[in-house]
Amino acid sequence: YYLTVDDGAISDTAGESFAGFVDADTLNFFTAGVDRLPPKLIGANPVDDKHFLLAFDETVQLGNGSIELHKLADHSLIESFNQGVGSAGGNVTVSKSGVVINPLANLDPATQYYFTVSDTAITDLVGNAFAGIDNPNQLSFSTLMPDQQAPLLINSSPLDNQTNVANPTINMTFNEEVKFGVGAITLHKAADGSVVETFIQGQGSVGDNAVINGTFVSVNPSLIQYEPATLYYITVADNALTDKAGNAFAGFTDPTRLNFTTASPDTKAPELISASPIDNQTHIGVNVDINLNFNEALRFGNGHIELHNMADDSLVESFVQGVGSAGGTINVDALSSGTLIIDPAADLLLGTQYYLTVAGDAITDLNGNAYSGFVDPYSLNFKTTADPDAVSSGSVTGFELSLSSSDAVALVGVHDLPAALY
Repeated sequence: YYLTVDDGAISDTAGESFAGFVDADTLNFFTAGVDRLPPKLIGANPVDDKHFLLAFDETVQLGNGSIELHKLADHSLIESFNQGVGSAGGNVTVSKSGVVINPLANLDPATQYYFTVSDTAITDLVGNAFAGIDNPNQLSFSTLMPDQQAPLLINSSPLDNQTNVANPTINMTFNEEVKFGVGAITLHKAADGSVVETFIQGQGSVGDNAVINGTFVSVNPSLIQYEPATLYYITVADNALTDKAGNAFAGFTDPTRLNFTTASPDTKAPELISASPIDNQTHIGVNVDINLNFNEALRFGNGHIELHNMADDSLVESFVQGVGSAGGTINVDALSSGTLIIDPAADLLLGTQYYLTVAGDAITDLNGNAYSGFVDPYSLNFKTTADPDAVSSGSVTGFELSLSSSDAVALVGVHDLPAALY
């Protein structure tokens, strides 16, 4: 076809005419021919062990014919699919140029199969039919050998014969994904072989649990109380764990296969490693917080932490379990559970010597070991600054003077100043 435009057929808004064209070459085009080409199969492969993909060179749809799955050895029919519906409950789905065949039946391992496609089973969108496949060798495949290998234990935590283990969770790593069987995983005390807790299908006999994440098995005896410095061992029944194919882990019942010794009890008291202010420090601000830094996490005992005025040993404030007698507090630093922050209720006096005492039962570690403390005036003493903080800013308006300071200031006399004084 070609298009012509007469002179004067089109003009602009000012009335100027387009010259047009009347030849056959300026604007011509060809219409598309009728699609008479059938779709072509350009690829085929299993998506996984249950789904099979046929890829075509154009968008297709299902026709009225059948797609059939056969066993190659005897050409027996496994399942037939017509317009997407399988005779055994499977299906065929189409997405643009892809056809996915989903048989319902489980295929035999290590067996050859093939598909046939009738010449009316698949068409393009204008009805051109795929030529089909009837040759058993054109679209064939073989299934895999069955998995007959049992899972293997490749790592554990604690390690076998590991010592000084604190509150252990028993972790086992296998060479493939596993699941629970019906047998037991059991924790024993080695001294007499007695059962501490048994886990069957993830449930512990005293309320604990075991969980599986892929190749990782975690046994969590969190509700039991391990005895310190004691030998324990794990046994695994030969039907306690299997792989996805049902092959059972061989297990073990030997007390020496996976054993561990728990940690000895903590009998070491916490140690004071630093303090702020440091001992004998001077020029300390009157609103100071006193920090005590220890080598491990702490909790309060029942004893007293006391702040005294050294001049007469008078008690400024006493703290028990974090609460001060005058309203002050002692807190554990959120960033370091071994640091105590002592905040007296009131600001201290200027130019005054103070000391801190800590009773022997005032602080313990998390296992109850008490810090020895100190009650003499010289282990931790400090002196506050003798003068208030310098004025940090001020302004003068007429004869009025305003001052701001970071601390309390003593009132001094303010006198008229000569006008020339700046």
